Amino acid sequence: MQTRIRAFINLIRLPNLLMLALVQILIIVFFLPTFIPAFKFETWKLIILVGSICLIAAGGNLINAHFDQQTDLINKSRHYTNYKILGKKNSIFLYVILSLLGLILGLYLSFIFNNYIAGGIYCFVFIALYLYSKYLKGSFLIGNLLVSTLIGLSILLPWIISVQYEVYSIQDSVFQLFLSYSLFATFINFARELAKDAEDIIGDFSARHTTCPILIGKKRTQQLVQVIVFFCLIGLLGVYFRFFSGQLAPMLYIFFGLISTGILVFVKAGNAKRKRNFKNVSTLLKFWMFLGLISFAFY
Repeated sequence: MQTRIRAFINLIRLPNLLMLALVQILIIVFFLPTFIPAFKFETWKLIILVGSICLIAAGGNLINAHFDQQTDLINKSRHYTNYKILGKKNSIFLYVILSLLGLILGLYLSFIFNNYIAGGIYCFVFIALYLYSKYLKGSFLIGNLLVSTLIGLSILLPWIISVQYEVYSIQDSVFQLFLSYSLFATFINFARELAKDAEDIIGDFSARHTTCPILIGKKRTQQLVQVIVFFCLIGLLGVYFRFFSGQLAPMLYIFFGLISTGILVFVKAGNAKRKRNFKNVSTLLKFWMFLGLISFAFY
C-alpha cells in the first residue's frame, strides 16, 4: 500500500501542485487585496479555488502518465515504474475522480460568484488536459502551446473568478500587471516544454512523435528557447519601467533575481548538448518561473 501511495504522489507531481497552490494563495492573500481595497475572499472559497485547480492538474498528470507509457519506458523509466506500481485501472479511476471533483468544485465556485467565464475556463481546462495527453503532446508546437496556455490561465483564474471584470478594463494598470504575470508564466513554460522535448527526443522519436526537436533539430529548438527567453527578459524590463520605475526593492529583485536568472538560462540553453544539459535547462526555467510568481507575496 505504501509503495502505491508513493507511486501516486510521484505520478501527480506533488511538488508542482504545491507550487501551483502557493501561487494561488499568494494572489488571493497578498496581491489582490493590495490593489483592490474592497476585495474580500473568504477562507473556504480560497480552499475550494486552490483545491479545484490542484485536483484537475493532478488528474491531468495521471492521464498524461497513462498515455505516455511508450515514451516513459525510454525517457523516464521511473515514471513508467510508478505507473506500473499504481496500475492501469487505479490510474484511470483516480484520474476520473480527481478531475471530476476538481471540475465540480470549480463550477460550484463559478456559480457562487455568478461568473460564467470562470466556469467555461474550468470546462476548457478539463477537456484540454485530456486532449493534450491523448492527441497533442507529441505534436509540433500545438501541445506545447496548449499546456503553456493552461498554465497562464491558472494564474489568471483567481482574478477572473473573484473580481468584477466589468469594472476593470484592459486599460486598468492592475489588470495589465496581473496579465504580465500570466504571460510570463505562459512563455517560460513554453520554453520549458521545448527543452523537455529536446531532453526526451529519443523516446519521442521511437513513438513517432513530431515534436519540435524531431522536426527542426535540437540546435534550432535551442535557438527558439533562447529567443523566448530573450523576449521574456525584454518583457521584465518593460514591466519594471511601466510599473516600478524608481522603486529600489522591485529594481533589485527584477535585475538581480529575475534578469540574472534569465541570462543564466539563456547561456545554458545555448550550450546544451546532452540529455542532462536539457534537463538542467528545464529545471532552471521552472525555477525562473517560480521566482517570478512568488513575487506576488511582496505586494
